[in-house]
Formats: sequence, C-alpha cells, structure tokens
Amino acid sequence: MNRQEPQFVSVGTGLQEQIASMQAKALAATASGPVFRCASCEDTGWIPTGDGTRVDRCTVCRRGRCHAEGVPLNEQDTALASIQVRTGNRSAIDVAQRFLSDTKDLYLFGPVGTGKTKLAIALLNEFYAKHQSGLFVRVAKVLYQLQPGNVPDEQRHALERRLSSEPLLVLDDIGSERDSATDFTRRTLLMFYEDRGDAGLRAILTSNLTLDELSRQQSDDRLSSRIAGRATVVGVDGTDFRLSGRATESDRAGWGLQEEFARTVSRVQGDSVDRREAEPPIPAQRKKACN
Repeated sequence: MNRQEPQFVSVGTGLQEQIASMQAKALAATASGPVFRCASCEDTGWIPTGDGTRVDRCTVCRRGRCHAEGVPLNEQDTALASIQVRTGNRSAIDVAQRFLSDTKDLYLFGPVGTGKTKLAIALLNEFYAKHQSGLFVRVAKVLYQLQPGNVPDEQRHALERRLSSEPLLVLDDIGSERDSATDFTRRTLLMFYEDRGDAGLRAILTSNLTLDELSRQQSDDRLSSRIAGRATVVGVDGTDFRLSGRATESDRAGWGLQEEFARTVSRVQGDSVDRREAEPPIPAQRKKACN
C-alpha cells in the first residue's frame, strides 16, 4: 500500500515574514525582557507612523478594553446601571440616560462627593464601549501639562491634539482653583471648548460651581455663556458619600465604646444597666483638653 505524504499548505512570502517576525518578538520578549500584553505597541498605547516623527493610538490593544483613557483605576468598571439612585442625583441620572442619544454637552455641578465624577465616567465608559474613543482629564492637571515648560513639547502638543479631537471629553472639576482663575486658565479652557464646539465634538464637565459662580471665579462670562448655550446643566445634590462612609464607621466605633462601658458598669454594680442611659468614658485626649 502506498504511503501518503503529509500535505502542507503553502503561504506567501509576506505572510511567512510576518509570522517569523511575530515569533521572533515573542521569543525575545520571553527570553530577555518583559512579556507585553500588546506586542504591537508594547503596552504604550501608541504606534509610530510614517517616518517615525508622529504616532497614532494603537488599535489592537484598545479592543476588549471597557474604559476610556485616563479613567481612574477604581472607576474603570463603572457603568450607569451600577450607580445608586438617590434623591439628590435622580434628575442627573434621568438626564444621563438620555445623554448618549442626545447631541448636547452635559454640565454637572454640586457639592464635593455627591457623585458627579462617577456619573460622568459611567457615561464616558458606555460611550467608549460603543465607539472605542473618549478621554478623561482632571482640569487642574491638564492645565499644568499645557503650560509651556512643564512637560516636553511633544507631549504637550499631543495632549493639545487629543483635547481638540476626542469625540467625547470629560473635563473633571472645572473651576477648582483656590482663588480666581488666571488669564492662562481662562484663555485655555475657552479655546479648547470653542474648538470642540466648532468641530461638533461633545464634552461632559463637572464642577462644584454653578455657572454663575463659575463666571465670578473666572472673572469672565464667556466660558459660562458657551456652556449654557451648548450643554444641559443639572445639579447633583446630597451628602458627601465618601465622608458619610467614614461617619458611619465612626458611629459604629462609638456604639462599641458605649456597649463596652455598659458591660463594665454592669459587672461592677452587679446588675443590668441600659447602655442607652450609660455615659461613655471621656477619652484621654479630651480629658487633657478639658483640664
């Protein structure tokens, strides 16, 4: 019986070279360097183009990522459905649910810790899941990076292009300067917001300030006027959920002290003492302050 020779599928020279190159990269990475999750950009997120003087964002490692660039680590899985509806944020969530199908910007304002940034990130992540684009920046940090001399010119110019071209941009904590805004802050924020408006690109802005307060903080009405004309303005109210969590822990610690004191008195007196009527001992620090 004639023995059949094994059949091989021939491939073109170009494909062979690509396979060989990929294998060489994998071997080199495992043998003498780190193993990158994305071999195309080596986890930098950027790929050189043309003569190597410019870069484009890597389109390989972006697949499968569920969060936009710049989103803080603890918010990378945040989605609109995961946000708890409260009395203070109900209106904002109603507006947010219509945001992706709308054409207007969104301005979220309210006290510290009421969930403005979390809501903005939830919308950005959902936009990213559909369009694979979007950027989150904190205004104070980005203003520092945009000032000449603070970062290399190439990095600053790349950031300027991103701010003017991302389909959806979150500007977090606008108006957070301790005192009134500088001329650089006013001109920079107005320029980028106008550039994005002229290009039909959308933005979500968060702030502790109403638009009237932002006008006073900036000593200029132009940015507030542009926002009022292009954005849905909605307040987010309520207690600081970050500080309220600490208060809850403090209360529980206080309850524990009261219960321990009640048990101690009960053992000394030999009868039952209602812990609600027992006065807890004064901590040593407070005794010194009282004396």
